Amino acid sequence: MVGRYGAWATPAFTAAKARESYGDNNSISHPIVDKQAARPTSRVTSLYETLAQHGAQFGLHSGWEVPHWFATSDAEIGHEPSYFRSNSFGPTKRECDAVMERVGLTDLSSFATFQVHGPSARAFLELMCANSVPKVGASIRICHLCTPHGKVLGELTVTALTDESFYVVTGAGSELHDLR
Repeated sequence: MVGRYGAWATPAFTAAKARESYGDNNSISHPIVDKQAARPTSRVTSLYETLAQHGAQFGLHSGWEVPHWFATSDAEIGHEPSYFRSNSFGPTKRECDAVMERVGLTDLSSFATFQVHGPSARAFLELMCANSVPKVGASIRICHLCTPHGKVLGELTVTALTDESFYVVTGAGSELHDLR
C-alpha cells in the first residue's frame, strides 16, 4: 500500500480508474475535474444519501465522497469543466453568502482523527509539533509537524481532553501520511 491510498482503493477501483485515465489520455486537461469511474467508493458518511437528495455534487478526497457544492437547478448538476468560472461558481457563492450572513454546518466525517493518550502523550506531541500543544480547557490549536531542519511535514489540529489525552484532527488526504 502506498501512503496516499488506503483499503478503499480496491483492485476493482484501481482498474476502473486506470481505464478511465487511459481513455482520457489525449483529452484536453481542465482544472478541478473529478472523474466518476468507480464512484461512489465505500467511503461515504451516513449523511451521503441525505446530502445527495439535497443536490450535493460530490468530489473524491482520499476515497471519501465529499460535497463540493449543492445544485438547485439542472445547470448546476455535474461539473462542467472550464478554464474560467465553472457551473459550481454560483452555488459556491450562494453557500459562502449564506454562511457569512446566517450560519453554516460542515460535515467533517472525512477528516482523519486520532487519540494520543498515555503518561507521555504531551511530551510526545511537544516533541513532534513545532509549537506548544494546548492545555486542558484552552482553545484548539493548529500544530505543524516538522523535520529537524524545519521542513513542514504535516498540519494537525490538537485539543487537550485531559493532561494525558489529546484529540488530533488532520485532513483526509493526510491520514496515512501522518500515521507514519
